[in-house]
Amino acid sequence: MTYKGVVPAQTDTLPKENCMNKKFIAFALVLLIVVGGLFAAEVSLPDAKYAYLVGNIGKYLEHGFDDVQDDSVQYQSSINVPNALNAAGVSFTYRYRTNYTEALSILMDITDFIHDNETDSIAIGSVTRGTGATPFEKVGDKYKITQTSGDGVISESIKINVKPEAFDEEDEVPGKYTSTVTVTVDTV
Repeated sequence: MTYKGVVPAQTDTLPKENCMNKKFIAFALVLLIVVGGLFAAEVSLPDAKYAYLVGNIGKYLEHGFDDVQDDSVQYQSSINVPNALNAAGVSFTYRYRTNYTEALSILMDITDFIHDNETDSIAIGSVTRGTGATPFEKVGDKYKITQTSGDGVISESIKINVKPEAFDEEDEVPGKYTSTVTVTVDTV
C-alpha cells in the first residue's frame, strides 16, 4: 500500500563493493601524501661535470722537392729528374716551410753520377742556385741551401741547378748513371 504524501525511508542505494572502492581510494590518497612527503625532502644535486678543450700548436717542418713534371705537386720526399747527363745540366726545386723557433741549417749532399755497375762515374761539374750561376756555399763536403733564423713562419723555394763535369760520351761506359741529392736538416 502506498499513501499519498508519505515518503518511504531512504536507504543506501550504492552496493557494498562501491563502499570498499571509496575506502581504497581514501587509503591510496593518504599513502600518496605520505610517500610524496618522502620525496619532498631536500635533494642533493650532482657535482659539476667538466670538458677540457685542449689544443697544441706544434713545431712543423715541411720540406721536399717539387715534381719535375707538375710543379703544383710540392714537398715530395723523392723525385726522378730525367736527362740529367747533358751539357746544360738540369734544374729542380726544393722548398720548405717551418715555424721552428730554433735556427735550422738545411744542407745538401750530391754524389757523382754513378753507373749501375758501381765502378764507373762522371763527376759533378757545378751546383748553383736560382736562375744565375750563383754557387751554393760549401760546408765541409755539403752545400748549404739555407739557414733559418727561427723567427716565425718561414717558407722558401730554391731552384737547384746541377751540371755534370764535361765528358766525352764515346769514352764512357754506356748505361744508366745516377746522382743522388740528399737534403738534411739540423738545428744550429
